[in-house]
Amino acid sequence: MKPPDLHEDKDPARASGFFKKRLSMDWIIVISVFVFFGGALGGILFCGHYAHDPLASGSGSMAQTSFQGQIERLEQEARKNPSNTKAWIELGNLCFDSGRYAKAMEAYGRALECNPQDTDVRIDLGVLQRLTGRPMEAIASFDRVISQDLKNETARLYKAIVLKEDLNDREGAVRVLEKIVRMNPSAMAGPDQSVQGLVREYQAWEPSSAKQH
Repeated sequence: MKPPDLHEDKDPARASGFFKKRLSMDWIIVISVFVFFGGALGGILFCGHYAHDPLASGSGSMAQTSFQGQIERLEQEARKNPSNTKAWIELGNLCFDSGRYAKAMEAYGRALECNPQDTDVRIDLGVLQRLTGRPMEAIASFDRVISQDLKNETARLYKAIVLKEDLNDREGAVRVLEKIVRMNPSAMAGPDQSVQGLVREYQAWEPSSAKQH
């Protein structure tokens, strides 16, 4: 489960719960911040709950062959036992890692049918929706997470990113980030980036069209 890039010119550093291995919130957010602000605030790469190199366990065709075998095994298990939430999640994670985004979204959807309260999976689904050009669906997924967990800073941060980067709604993004700050004034968007600092960056941002006038 790792987010690729909606723009094809960047490598994905994807969101993922790959084999239950998670990164801390600091690393999650710092990767997001690095991606989104590393190129004049224009990066569209997206990170979710868990981030790692999609091919960290191998390279090229060897890694893809390994993915394929594991995917086939998990898919057989999940379809044989449709109530096996863990199998659907692992299938979604592996498909996300290997770039099979449609299959990953299907697997996450099936997992959420089994357990609608799994906010981690719903955030990863939102990440995929954003990365496959469906920002409004991504917003809806993040909003669903927020309704289930009012203190979920990750969902709010990603919602702000989608609002600004995809929907050109800077004011809406700032409002979302300011909500995080009200809940947690010391909230961090990474080891060296506070959410308050992110608010200031967003407030100072000008659309490229505005700069040309």
